[in-house]
Amino acid sequence: YDAAKIKFKRLIERNQRKDEGYYYLGRVAEEQKQLQAAIVEFEKIENGQYYLDAKARIAAIYIELDGIEKAQNYLKNVRRNSSSPENIIEVYLVEGQLLHDEKLYVAAMDLYSEGLQEFPGHSDLLYARALMAEEIDRIDLLETDLKAILLEDPDNASALNALGYTLADHNFRVYEALRYIKRALEIRPDDPAVMDSMGWVQFRLGNFGAAESYLRKAYGLLEDAEIAGHLV
Repeated sequence: YDAAKIKFKRLIERNQRKDEGYYYLGRVAEEQKQLQAAIVEFEKIENGQYYLDAKARIAAIYIELDGIEKAQNYLKNVRRNSSSPENIIEVYLVEGQLLHDEKLYVAAMDLYSEGLQEFPGHSDLLYARALMAEEIDRIDLLETDLKAILLEDPDNASALNALGYTLADHNFRVYEALRYIKRALEIRPDDPAVMDSMGWVQFRLGNFGAAESYLRKAYGLLEDAEIAGHLV
């Protein structure tokens, strides 16, 4: 780490890839548990490729040091001071993920609803709110938000897959779930997550041979614990 810091500082002194240098100095400080020092380095990044990840890392550090409220206040200020709609939306998503990680699912849904008041119908916020609704077993809300995405973008494979998988996982309207997943697989034929969904809906339908085939193919592409669980 000490050798890495010397190299990154040299880059910054030469005015080359400064944001990258600050970012990785922050990462090194995190690894060395020098959390306040990490915040100082991350705050030096004012825009560009590493800006949002740096803000997310600062918020995560504040959770560790002072709790979720400090992190939320920090991210609210980031949103307030940003002039970029894309950055503002991304910060909403970052904050929502932090709330999810703290198991504050209702608070995360409320946050995404706030974002949707500012950016009505934005697909990323709708998708995030839908997944959060599933955490509190509000499949009706998940379905509403995912169908709102599909109304504007019928070929949104992520929404098709999420809706189909959730219906299949809860054993609701399984043949309807199959239609959604089939369409998602047509759009993304090599996506292991969609293959996993197809395997799971085939399992729900009692087509065990087809289920095993899809799940083995998915697991061959991505050795994921959830896919393995379905296969087992």
